[in-house]
Amino acid sequence: MQGPIRKLCLQAIAVTLVLLALPGCFDMGRRPPNARGQCKNQLRGIGLALHAYHDRHGSLPPATVTDAATGHEHSWRVLLLPYLEKRDVYKKYRFNEPWDSPHNRKLADDVSILFRCPARTPPQPGMTNYLAVVGPGSVWDTGAPNAEFGSAKDARVVLVETSSDEVGCFEPRDFDLSAVDTRSGTMGDTLISSEHVAPQVGLLNGEVRMIPPEVRMIDFMKLVTGP
Repeated sequence: MQGPIRKLCLQAIAVTLVLLALPGCFDMGRRPPNARGQCKNQLRGIGLALHAYHDRHGSLPPATVTDAATGHEHSWRVLLLPYLEKRDVYKKYRFNEPWDSPHNRKLADDVSILFRCPARTPPQPGMTNYLAVVGPGSVWDTGAPNAEFGSAKDARVVLVETSSDEVGCFEPRDFDLSAVDTRSGTMGDTLISSEHVAPQVGLLNGEVRMIPPEVRMIDFMKLVTGP
């Protein structure tokens, strides 16, 4: 009996290995938990860089940076590069050129991995999946008292995730509250989206949390502005 049983076991193992090798098998329409964890770490790293910037300058970086001589606008993500161990790239960036000039675009291709969700496939060099929450009522708009910045009790949302590839890494464009109807609809009706079961958001206190896309925008605004 051992011969036939051993043969059946080997056949079962072989079938399992083949199934596991098939692309998308057991995917169930969701990314693996480790990819979600990597995405969370990306957001946390950006949050820590924002805190380091605040420690040095006493404020968050401006959402949009305007070159005084040319009027060209650039993203806050450029100013964060020295705090993400990319000071060399920051020194090469040309604020007197458009954010998407050939020179600046090449730099974006080189560092956009810092601003992309690892689960996003195929990867889109030069693009970002993490946006600042800007506009009326946001921390980027109103600021935060230095004494309270980063305190555990300040859980206002400052960053959101998007699965869209619409925004360039150095493009001065984010999740603008003034461009959406914050009184009706849900988060799922906006640019906020994810490759995972639900979008992740970065909080002012450095935490990263997952918020279901069916959350109403009116309730999301309470998370942005705070109590």
